[in-house]
Amino acid sequence: MVRVRSSCSKYAVVVFVFLFLSGFFGRNVFSQEIMMYGFEDNNQGWEVLFWSCEQIEYCTGEVNISKAVSRQGNASLEMIVDFPGNRWAAGIVEVEGKFDLSESKYSIFDIYIPDTAPRWLETKLILALEDHHWLEMNKTFNLVPGKWTKVKANMKKNRKWWTAGGQIKLTHSLKSEICKIGIRIESDNIRYTGPVFIDNIVISS
Repeated sequence: MVRVRSSCSKYAVVVFVFLFLSGFFGRNVFSQEIMMYGFEDNNQGWEVLFWSCEQIEYCTGEVNISKAVSRQGNASLEMIVDFPGNRWAAGIVEVEGKFDLSESKYSIFDIYIPDTAPRWLETKLILALEDHHWLEMNKTFNLVPGKWTKVKANMKKNRKWWTAGGQIKLTHSLKSEICKIGIRIESDNIRYTGPVFIDNIVISS
């Protein structure tokens, strides 16, 4: 019989656990998440920008910090929308700055609508570049009334996003030139006037 020394046995166990976690969780077990906006004390620069106020399709009212609901902590960002229900409409809230997200793989946020809100409202992440071009994720997430929805925008290299000319692949260069981050709530002929709550905006690399 061949006996394995204790130190080797411990090493083998460590290697096994490492491989197990890698296989079970994938790379996410080693990913780093950075909380960018938690909205505990103020809106941290998120607001309704002037351009959207001039567009008939955009129906965003006030943006404030609210303690009515929160996904984590004691507060969240509350935006009021007013969708007429007879056309496509959207509400958008944005933050301006210089964001180098070249190493980011995902942008994640939590969003909530009250249980009195209608079904089929949707949301997605919007990015604006320094050359005034915009990018938006190529899928929307349905919002469920009375529940928090976690939105995970895939920002990996070569991932296709929409832009004015059609789809475009994300590159490190594009992701390093972001000047605005926006969250848009969309209504396709669905009437709703009321709050939308956003919390925990995280960047994962």
